[in-house]
Amino acid sequence: MDFPSAVSIKEDLVTANRGPRCGYHNSIITSEAMRAIAKNRLVVFWERNPNAKASLLHWYHVTSKAADWKSTNDVQKAFPHAKVLNAERVRFEIAHNTFRLVVAFNFRAQIAFI
Repeated sequence: MDFPSAVSIKEDLVTANRGPRCGYHNSIITSEAMRAIAKNRLVVFWERNPNAKASLLHWYHVTSKAADWKSTNDVQKAFPHAKVLNAERVRFEIAHNTFRLVVAFNFRAQIAFI
């Protein structure tokens, strides 16, 4: 009975974990969402202000799970009531503008700093 070598198993696992590939270039297709840094700040805030929790969770889910933003224009498409403060900072309305969330973005690294 032939058993696969440890090297071939490792190669198979690495290949399987690379995700979908583009058929033309055989390169890995990536669709990275934003990484939201300091979610704990949101948690601490919504524990003190429970009426902000739903809005903050919605913002966090959209930003960290689905957003593939390249500029502040993309942010405004997802959140039309957001106000662009400069090329990297955006102010979001939380709980029907009862609170405001100011976030700094590094679009190149796909990071949102809370």
